[in-house]
Amino acid sequence: MVKIESLAYFLDVCETQSLNQSARRLFLTQPGLTKSIQKLEDEIGVPLFERTQSGVFLTPSGKAFRPYAEKIVTTYKEAITGASQLCAFSQPLNIFTQPIFSELCMSLFLNDLFKRFPNLEVNLVDNLTWTERKNMFSFIEDRPCNSIMLVSGILSEFGTQLEHYNVVSLGTEDTVVYMNKHHPFRRKKEMTYDFLVEHNAEVCFWNNPYFNPMLLQTNFSSVSNLTILKNMILKRDFLVCFPPQIGDRIFQNEEVIHLPLRGFDSVHYMLVFSDALSKEFYPALRLLKNDALNFFAGNEPV
Repeated sequence: MVKIESLAYFLDVCETQSLNQSARRLFLTQPGLTKSIQKLEDEIGVPLFERTQSGVFLTPSGKAFRPYAEKIVTTYKEAITGASQLCAFSQPLNIFTQPIFSELCMSLFLNDLFKRFPNLEVNLVDNLTWTERKNMFSFIEDRPCNSIMLVSGILSEFGTQLEHYNVVSLGTEDTVVYMNKHHPFRRKKEMTYDFLVEHNAEVCFWNNPYFNPMLLQTNFSSVSNLTILKNMILKRDFLVCFPPQIGDRIFQNEEVIHLPLRGFDSVHYMLVFSDALSKEFYPALRLLKNDALNFFAGNEPV
């Protein structure tokens, strides 16, 4: 029996005309996507795509099949939406996150959640003090049945806390250094932690409570207000360190450049929740996960 998932993959390839591009968009490996398309063709009994060096293109059979696949997938989505809108929740969902995510993407995620689940009530907690942010896991411990956490950080800084929770990886990035085009360091090919310390550089890290504490030995600071960040980098010789998916969104269309930062651990984006999370929130959790995966892959939620 043909799966809805296979039809969705087929339609994405129709749009991109590239197995590689669709695989990236769908968070699949290219061989895995190819196998899924081949299985769909075997089940239908006709070739759907012609593979060429310049891409993949629909065969006459594929062109005939496409509108039926679109109708099936659309009907399936409408059925899911209709059922979700009648879903009742016994309690609010608590989402704990960092201020930078609230400023950049949480409105997109929440709009999608409320559209799919109009009866869902969400308590968004993003204005935590520094001490509270260092102990974010305590919030899930206190409310395990209805709490999830969208967080980023360096794995080593979490210690053993992650071992006690379910962790959904949303992506990993290396930190880069943003600076204005007139900064004295602008001609360097890359930056290193040792270089920053040696030159007593003024460096601002994004609002991340889990960065390497050794960086506090020099003139490092952490802020979250985006207006302040932009002013610091454009009007002063500050260096601002961000993962690219965050930094590029903040500084888009601004007169800045960025360089790789060596000697600094990768930043991980994660959804964290307890085994005790009520199963009534699992559909909302899956939607939030998909939207976050799209966002941290450089796309907007779909």
